[in-house]
Amino acid sequence: MHLMRTLHDAQIRCVITFSGRIDVERMARAVRLTLYAEPILGCRFVEHPRKPYWERRDDLDCVPLCHVTESTDVERELYKFLGAPIDPYTDIQVQVGIFRSDRDALCIKVNHMVTDGAGSIEYAGLLAKTYRELGANPDHFPQPNLQTARGQSQVFRHVGLLPLVREFCRLPYPRSAWGLPAISQDFSGRAFAIRRIEAERFANIKAYCYQHQASINEVLLTAFYRSLFEVLAPPENVPLPVQVTVNLRRYLPSGRAGAICNLVGGFFPAIDRKPGAMFDDTLAQIHSVMESAKANQSWLGGALYLEMVFLPGFSPMRRLAQNILAREVNSGRFHPFFANIGVIYPQQVDFGDTIVADVSMFPPVPHPPACIISINTFCETMIITTGFCDTATDAQVIGRLLDLFVNELPE
Repeated sequence: MHLMRTLHDAQIRCVITFSGRIDVERMARAVRLTLYAEPILGCRFVEHPRKPYWERRDDLDCVPLCHVTESTDVERELYKFLGAPIDPYTDIQVQVGIFRSDRDALCIKVNHMVTDGAGSIEYAGLLAKTYRELGANPDHFPQPNLQTARGQSQVFRHVGLLPLVREFCRLPYPRSAWGLPAISQDFSGRAFAIRRIEAERFANIKAYCYQHQASINEVLLTAFYRSLFEVLAPPENVPLPVQVTVNLRRYLPSGRAGAICNLVGGFFPAIDRKPGAMFDDTLAQIHSVMESAKANQSWLGGALYLEMVFLPGFSPMRRLAQNILAREVNSGRFHPFFANIGVIYPQQVDFGDTIVADVSMFPPVPHPPACIISINTFCETMIITTGFCDTATDAQVIGRLLDLFVNELPE
């Protein structure tokens, strides 16, 4: 994830909107306590030629950890906070802000080097639990999580060696064939866009999935492909890969890791653009590719590949990765990213005395030619989000892409 910062800003964002107001002082203390409960959050990243490491900061008691903003334009201030960078070399790895109007919005940003989308929800749950505990006991202090594994080895132990080696040996290496055009090389800007599909339409989408014996993920990916086809107009009859994220916690007995960590995998379904194809036709292509992916589990091979390429040390891999990424970016082609974080349940973000009205996840802000779309569902509402460099990407193109995505989904 550190090396991928060439392509995006490596931040996972979660915005939790409450029905009313929260206790600011209690929340600030809860944030501070989470740095002790999960010590990696209170670290800085240290590069080392052989193996980088996390170094605990010794000034955590002096660092402001929860920013409070009251404004007549909460959305503008909130997006400004979401776009502000996290420097892994100097900052702590999580930042929290409260944005106050007639009700509060809690914004959580976590460095993607530390965790992924599912892990960010686990952090939100830890923060909620700590906030509740402090309400019952102001002297509450959590036990630090010092012994739990944070790497992919915890997955490998449960999968076994044979499936890992088998998938590694037939791991595909797709070449990028399309990408989002840049309008400049100024990647400093940050902007976000969001669309919602309310409960009634979401119920219709689920009914469509049942009728066509397809998963919601397949239908969403179909809509994503078709909107990309319309916006980017890629060549016909050329396999076009999209990177789809996979939560590797599925292989752990409880479905959860023992610590806040990054266990995201990925695979690359590829279909070609067929002019005149209807939604059902594209869905049939996606379904076939996804069924094959589920049978092969190529994301396991990708996970093992990441472990093996770093065996020679960090510095050689950094040089290689920088050269590869620079070549891809200069070519104007890089596969789009599709991340369906899934359903977030109210009990996962239970802050006790204040009801959560909405949870929206925002992905890293990519640099063109990459683009990322993130989807999560909360209380039967589907939330579609993206981030983009508004100094390097045409905002109208991004808006059109999201609108097409929503319109492509079954009514």
